[in-house]
Amino acid sequence: MHEAGRYTVQDLLFQQHQDPDAHAIESPGYQPLTYRDLREQVLSTVKTLNARGFHRNDRIAVITPAGPETAVIIVSVMAGFTCVPLNPQNRKQEYEVIFPS
Repeated sequence: MHEAGRYTVQDLLFQQHQDPDAHAIESPGYQPLTYRDLREQVLSTVKTLNARGFHRNDRIAVITPAGPETAVIIVSVMAGFTCVPLNPQNRKQEYEVIFPS
């Protein structure tokens, strides 16, 4: 990036003119994910969550084990919502503190 400033995930993926075939996410043991594929994943996730009634800046908890899939999920949610990544190793009591009845 040549411009100084703050960028959203959406800005970085859709406004910075990356080569669609360049690798956006790489992880040992996995096929690289291109910017084209990442953009498609982001658009699909945002569209699906909107269809389920979620709107911009709604908080969405993400609970998944560490790995490249988690990075894709978090980036996808961050593009349209407020992502709240949570530790999948938390116990029920810890989640009850986070999500009181």
